[in-house]
Amino acid sequence: MVNVQFQDIPTGNAGTGVTVKEMINESIQGSVDLPVITTARKIVLANNVNPRNEREIADHLFFWVKEHIHFVRDPVYAELLQSPRRTLEAKQGDCDDLSTLLASLNLAVGNIPRFVTVAHVDPDQFSHVYLQVMTDKGWVSYDAVVRESVPGWEVKNFVNKAFWAFNISDVNVGMGNVFDKIYDELKRFERRVRKEVRRAARRIRDEKRRTFKKITEEFARWEKMGMFGKFLVLGVKILMPGFIFFQFTKNPFKLTSDEWMMFAKLGMTITSAVLSIVSGGAAIPLLTASVLSLANTGISAYELKENIDARKDVIKQLKEASVQFAVEERTQREAIEKLETDNKILELIENKARAYLEESELFQAENRKKTESKEMQMKIRNIDLATEYRIQKEREFSNFRRKDDQRIYVKYKAKIDAFNSLVNRINMIGAGYEKAKSEFDFNLKTFQDTMAYTKVG
Repeated sequence: MVNVQFQDIPTGNAGTGVTVKEMINESIQGSVDLPVITTARKIVLANNVNPRNEREIADHLFFWVKEHIHFVRDPVYAELLQSPRRTLEAKQGDCDDLSTLLASLNLAVGNIPRFVTVAHVDPDQFSHVYLQVMTDKGWVSYDAVVRESVPGWEVKNFVNKAFWAFNISDVNVGMGNVFDKIYDELKRFERRVRKEVRRAARRIRDEKRRTFKKITEEFARWEKMGMFGKFLVLGVKILMPGFIFFQFTKNPFKLTSDEWMMFAKLGMTITSAVLSIVSGGAAIPLLTASVLSLANTGISAYELKENIDARKDVIKQLKEASVQFAVEERTQREAIEKLETDNKILELIENKARAYLEESELFQAENRKKTESKEMQMKIRNIDLATEYRIQKEREFSNFRRKDDQRIYVKYKAKIDAFNSLVNRINMIGAGYEKAKSEFDFNLKTFQDTMAYTKVG
């Protein structure tokens, strides 16, 4: 069951401070939550990460969150803040949820994070948050929300930025936490000192390894000069201060078995010469010869043991090579059998595909013929139907015209008759008018003639 709590927060920078402190509290609590710890350790183990390399751990945690947790925005009228476990279960959240989860994962494996808030438009209104992790190179930014972001990438265009450190005092503010701050700073200083000491030790170890390698290469170059070079290498190793100590550690001054044999023979030769000189030809030479013979016998036995051990090593290597050869032969045989099986399967698939293609082509040809025949039948049928429909419509149109003409004739016959009568009357009036006009013109001419005759008379 999901536990939901509601809280009124102020606006502006004060609200951002309350939100970020709650994010720090959730991150710290999530870093001791078993699912979060298990997830962080699985990521580290799956990528074979050096557990003391903060940058490499932080990079892999960042890529995991970016790949498995999807970004989704908060509700319009609320600032939703999820616990790291809830974000892992839901596999989604906004920038503060992804940053809180990433912070808790880093805390769970020993990294020190901090939050960074940025404002893009209004300096008093922070609009985005991402994470930074302390590494041996300093603080590195991780913004899991931006799709194109990589470790070290961060927002460039902003008008205000704030950093929020992960101290318990950030969650519970009070004067009693001053000593906690000092203690945390001392712990961080101690960790930095330890890191520097380990780094210096690694540098010394690497330098020692490089020096020993150069000495070994120089000794090998001397030994290629022949017996003189071998005696020269033996003399340098014997005369080195701390000769006995070098024989119990791995270093270039440790004598090999051949060099020990050479050293023993050289010592016996010198001892024999000294005893011969000291004895002056007395009974000592017999004792010396016995000692030398015993020493030579021991040397021969040691060489025989070395040869037996070498032969045993050769036999062991031959057996291992035989086993390896048998394994490789079996692997090759299995691979050949698998290839043959795959070839048979491919041939079967190819034959089936060819048969299917032939059947498909036959089906398409038959379907094409059926389709063409069907199209021809449909065209003929459509032509017949169109002809019948045209004839029917022409017949209906003729009937309609005939009926319409009769209806119009009956409807307008009286008006047409009245119009014809009116036309006849107009024609009669026009004829009377012409007659009256002719009479008027005749009378007018007669009158004009009469008037003219009167004037002449």
